[in-house]
Amino acid sequence: METIHTLIKNFFEQAEYQIKSRHDLLPPNYPDIKNSEIALPRKISPHKLDVFFNNFPLREYVKIIGSFNGNLDPKSKLYEAEHLEIDGPLTQADDILYRFKGQCLYLENATFYDETIYHFLEMWKSGLGFQNLQKLVINCGYLFRFKVNQLKESVGVRTLDEAKGALFYEWQKRFDCY
Repeated sequence: METIHTLIKNFFEQAEYQIKSRHDLLPPNYPDIKNSEIALPRKISPHKLDVFFNNFPLREYVKIIGSFNGNLDPKSKLYEAEHLEIDGPLTQADDILYRFKGQCLYLENATFYDETIYHFLEMWKSGLGFQNLQKLVINCGYLFRFKVNQLKESVGVRTLDEAKGALFYEWQKRFDCY
């Protein structure tokens, strides 16, 4: 398979393509791939996932579909992707939220401890952390269990749709001035 990848890259030179995996296999870790969509195999061990991401070439865009414990190696290259999407029902995403170093993070159906969200948003809003992050989307759906009033008070969230309990807050993009 790596030979085919090399032939395609050599023949088309400027061609960019993405790797998509199925639920039964992790995708190969080829260099020069900017986009990956990874459907995690069911019952994958945390150790195997750590080994995979530690050997993972840096990507601009990564989408992960499937649940995992969210506790990857703190130096995982996954956290360095510019754009990371995780659609992982019941994935515990506290560490992902704190360790992500890219620009756009989208978390679908992930779970968090309340304190993690409050602390993260206060640090991000105040400029004390997560300076590269420009966009954060957390869609908890039916898993939403945060104390809405405490969240609104602590970081200035306003409710857009009371019926759905949808919360929205938009920060101005921060600029570092030296």
